[in-house]
Amino acid sequence: MDFNVEKYNEDIIRETRNLVRIKSVKEPGKKGAPFGDGIRKSLDYTLDLCDKLGFKTKNLDGYLGYADYGQGDDLVAILVHLDVVPEGNGWTKEPYGGEVIDGKMYGRGVNDDKGAAISSIYALKSIMDSGLKMNKRFRIIFGCDEEQGWDDIKYYLAHEEKPTCGFSPDGPFPIVNTEKGILRLKLKKDIGSQDSSNIRVISLVGGDRPNMVPEEATCLLKINKYTNSVKTYLNNFTEHNLEITENEDGISIRTKGKSAHGSEPYLGVNAIVKMISILTNLKDIDEDLYSFLNFIDSYIGSDVKGEKFKIDFQDEVSGLLTLNLGVLNYDGKSVHVTLDIRYPVTFQGDYIVSKITEKALKNNIKVELLEDKEPLFIDEDNPLIQKLKNAYERVTGNKADLISLKGGTYARAIDNAVAFGPIMPGKEDTAHQEDEYLEIDDLLISARIYAQAIYELNNN
Repeated sequence: MDFNVEKYNEDIIRETRNLVRIKSVKEPGKKGAPFGDGIRKSLDYTLDLCDKLGFKTKNLDGYLGYADYGQGDDLVAILVHLDVVPEGNGWTKEPYGGEVIDGKMYGRGVNDDKGAAISSIYALKSIMDSGLKMNKRFRIIFGCDEEQGWDDIKYYLAHEEKPTCGFSPDGPFPIVNTEKGILRLKLKKDIGSQDSSNIRVISLVGGDRPNMVPEEATCLLKINKYTNSVKTYLNNFTEHNLEITENEDGISIRTKGKSAHGSEPYLGVNAIVKMISILTNLKDIDEDLYSFLNFIDSYIGSDVKGEKFKIDFQDEVSGLLTLNLGVLNYDGKSVHVTLDIRYPVTFQGDYIVSKITEKALKNNIKVELLEDKEPLFIDEDNPLIQKLKNAYERVTGNKADLISLKGGTYARAIDNAVAFGPIMPGKEDTAHQEDEYLEIDDLLISARIYAQAIYELNNN
């Protein structure tokens, strides 16, 4: 059935651009805007658009919102999100410009996940226009904390009806029926006085989020003696793309890397790894701090598979475990790193934690479990999968293969849900990278696929 979604093509492009132009990075919250003003502005804009299109909407105290259409006992969710990761550096396009160049729209969040949010809205609007008899209720849920703690979804599930099933347009097509488990761990150590150290580390920071490969790390050193020899040593690290400056506060070091999604750390260049490699070769820094950094260098370093912790697990269903060293912070009293680990669906998160903790405790390093999102797996025979297959194949004419996702989506937040587009097969996924983009053709065809999916799921 043709729902004439194409009549909204210009609207989809325009509204995606407008949404991308709203910087919606998580900030300190307040009443009515628990994730900051930018995210609240993005939510207000989206709900206002849905109001104008005739949907029933609700704002859940700024945590998230939703738009409803249909009738029936079953509630089908379309789970998208409006928050984005920080833009970082290295862009050749305006990060919040929504520029369209050579058939691609550029901007932070256009790929992850604002383009899909807009295409989902106009897919459901096309169903509304068609006059199709609705047997189920459809709810587009606009999340606001997907990139960090999922406090938005937790708030929703505590206050609203849990959906019967659904899909999350926050991954690749055709259908993601497998998502790896996600572990976030903090490794930390208290640091004593550095007064007796020849080289004092005043500050040490790197990375914005655990789920991003850090593109920058900075360190400020105060050197008591042998300053020239230390500077000579630092200048030898030309392969690390260092920036070294000296002023009255000390010697400042900046390492640069290349950002990538934390689920694919092998696609990036980790600036924290570079910084730690440099500092562990400075033997005159504080003993406690050196011990911690040396542990991280020895057991992680450039290893993105967990081999040194002996957690380099893999299975046929979902592939290899990945490990991303995402955040480093030293404030003069304590030091910590935050790890993002994506583990195969046939393994247990608590076993992985125990392997890391065993080695950390031997080095007087504490391990704090920040979160463990269990893997997702939906069998191919599930009716949800079959209906989404029908939708994808009827619109594209291509076979709807089932695939595994290295990242994690809202699909695992409810029962009986999978990730479903908008990235077309064989296309580059630029989420969390500089010059993030989405091809206009893919943005538009995804709206047609989602309209067909709503039609298929509406059938009893």
